[in-house]
Amino acid sequence: MNDTISAISTPKGEGGIGIVRLSGSSSLSIIEKIFQPNNPKIKISK
Repeated sequence: MNDTISAISTPKGEGGIGIVRLSGSSSLSIIEKIFQPNNPKIKISK
């Protein structure tokens, strides 16, 4: 299976954090487009 999937991992209701799971062959390229570190020296890697 080569699909990339995402799913909400936190329970319904109010909370301090939210977790979204992302898995599959395109995960890193998607994350690099969405999340940008505050410090440009930090790189997203496996």
